[in-house]
Amino acid sequence: MEQIGEDLFGSAFNEWPILLRPIWVTMILVIGGIKLFYYFLLPAAAAIIILLLAVVIVGASVGFLVRGRQLSANEDQTKRKRDDDETRPWRRVQRRLEAGELK
Repeated sequence: MEQIGEDLFGSAFNEWPILLRPIWVTMILVIGGIKLFYYFLLPAAAAIIILLLAVVIVGASVGFLVRGRQLSANEDQTKRKRDDDETRPWRRVQRRLEAGELK
């Protein structure tokens, strides 16, 4: 342990009493862990959260715009989707009734 401590911390490591060496190493590891957390992990987590929120906001707004266009009024001022007209004949009649084409 003395050789490893001397390699890692220099010759001053061996001047510490043997009972204080684990405390010294523990303090260094704790300080290093705190620095790692505050300087790298916390900013990375904040950046990831901000980017994910931006993606969710953009996705939701695009979804609302797409849904709004699908249900927007067509040229007859009805709120029906055009797909309903091609797939169901009765929908076509209802749309024409709402538009005032049929009486």
